[in-house]
Order: sequence, then C-alpha cells, then structure tokens
Amino acid sequence: MKERDAANRMDCCNPISLPAHDRANGETDLAQAIEDGTARSPLRRVGVAALNLLGTGFGLLRVGRARDAAIQMAVPIVVLYASALLFRVMPTATFRWGLVYVTIVVMIYLATLVTAVRLTWRYRAVRPATRPWWSRWYGILLAWILSGLAIGPAVTLCHQIYKPFFTPSESMGPTLALNEKFIAEMRFRGPARIGDVVLIKTPRAPYIKRIAAVAGDRIVMRAGVPIVNGRAADQQSLGEVTFLSSTGPEAAERLVERLPNERGAHQILDTGPSDVDDMAERTVPPGHVFVLGDNRDRSADSRSPMDQFGLEMVALDRIIGRPLFIHWSADRSRIGTPVTH
Repeated sequence: MKERDAANRMDCCNPISLPAHDRANGETDLAQAIEDGTARSPLRRVGVAALNLLGTGFGLLRVGRARDAAIQMAVPIVVLYASALLFRVMPTATFRWGLVYVTIVVMIYLATLVTAVRLTWRYRAVRPATRPWWSRWYGILLAWILSGLAIGPAVTLCHQIYKPFFTPSESMGPTLALNEKFIAEMRFRGPARIGDVVLIKTPRAPYIKRIAAVAGDRIVMRAGVPIVNGRAADQQSLGEVTFLSSTGPEAAERLVERLPNERGAHQILDTGPSDVDDMAERTVPPGHVFVLGDNRDRSADSRSPMDQFGLEMVALDRIIGRPLFIHWSADRSRIGTPVTH
C-alpha cells in the first residue's frame, strides 16, 4: 500500500506525465509506449511541434488536443481585437508608448508559442488510439483559413487608428528620407494648421506633405520662398548637405524654415534654382489647404496640376491621417524621431 501511494505521489508531481484521463482514453505512458512500439521518434515530434510556427496551436491540433489548440490559437486573435479597442481609447501614441506596446505583444506571443510547443512535444510522445478528422492535414488547413479570416478584420480595425508606411521618394526630406518607415495616425480630427505634416489620399497612393496655407489664405512663391498673406517665410541656412534620392546621392542646401503663423520651425532642402521656385498668387478656397514638400525642388504638391502628378488645392476630406514618428531608418539615430517638425 505504501509503495502504491508513493508511486501515485510521484506520478502526480511529474510535470511531463500524461493526465490520467488521456491514459484511460487509450494513451499509454511514454515508457510503455517505447516498450510496445507506439512511441513517436524525436524527429517526428520536432516536426509536429514546428507546426506551431505556422500558427500557435496548430501542433496541438495535429496531436488531437482540440481544447488546448483552440486556447492557443485564440490568444493572438484576442490580442489583436484588444489592441484595436485600446488604440481607440488611449491618447495619441508616441514612440516610447509604441515600444512598450510592441514589447508586451511580443512577450505574449513568445509565451504562447513556447506553451504550444511544450504541450505538443508532451502529447506527441505517444500515438493516439484514434485520429479525428480535424487533426489531419485538411483539418489544419481549415483551421489556418479560419484563423486568417478572424485575424483579417482585427488588423483592419487596428489600421483604422495606426498604420505603418514607408517613404518611396525623397520629396519630404530631410523630415522623412527615402525609404524610411513611419507610423501614422489614421484619424484626422482637425483643425488643419499651418506646418502640420499630413497624409493625403490620391488615386495613386497616399502623399505626405506639409500644410503651408489654409482656407482664405493668399499664397505666392518667389525664389523658392512661400509668401502667405504678404508675409514671407523665415528661412535660415544650415549649410550644404548630401541626401539620398532615387537616382543616387545629391547635394542640397539645408535650411530652417518657419512659415507665417506656424507654431514651430522645420527643415527643408533646396537643390538650387528650379521651375517650381516661382508661382503666381493663389487663394486657398474654403474647405481646402495648400501643401508643399520639404524637399522643395523634388516635390509634386499643390504647385503642380493633377495631370503632372501634383495635388493642386487639397480638400480637407482627402486628408486621411498624419505621420507620428519614424520606426525604422538606415540611420539608426533617426528611429523614434517625431515627424511633425
């Protein structure tokens, strides 16, 4: 009797022993499985455990653990929907806030993945007496499709608030360099203010520009200097720099500019005299803004007509968001830099 009690205590405390109800359903313990030839080889166990890399819980589905698989598969879906809700109620994200959020999400994913792999390795040690249809390849494929259908709307909901972009041109340098990646807030709540950097919807792709004038303003360009309501923008040179364009390195003058009625200052690039340095006076109509690129001689903006890939006057309902911060750059020192100024 004492020996039996001791054996029972050892079995209960063993972290890798299979639950009693599994053995009652036809599974044997690992030692017995090795003896009677029903044990799985380590290589096969690794292969099945690796299914969890395709999606957390898929390995558990393969070994017939439907309940455990459902729990592990639900975790990333729940996290995405919870994120969509969190994004809507929290203040506008900063780079530090985003870094904390990403760290938490990655830790949750890794914990879920490790748990799924560990459980799959445990239950894959022996051959199940029966294999239900949902543990076969077509069942796993169906689960993968259903997971994708559940995750898709969650990602869409998240992207309605925050969305990643990259800069395919040098038109907003030095604020945003070629191929830099940034996070944008996809809620334009107004009002449109001079100096704000905004995302603009076009038939081709979103444009990134800076608001230079708002409704009712009169704007003219002379020798590359914007003049709004008779007041010229203040520009001060910072010297010569080299920037990366789509055709290679180019030289330009870097300037600090402050537009009339702008809250702060920003930097621009001037590559020299060009056809867009001068523009006749225009009045911004109601419900519109006039925008410029920071790399003035490499930007198609409100100075150019639509048939020349420009923007003309931009209606407010075409503003779909605003860049927040750079989250990836070849220049690592720029990661986390705010995009506003």
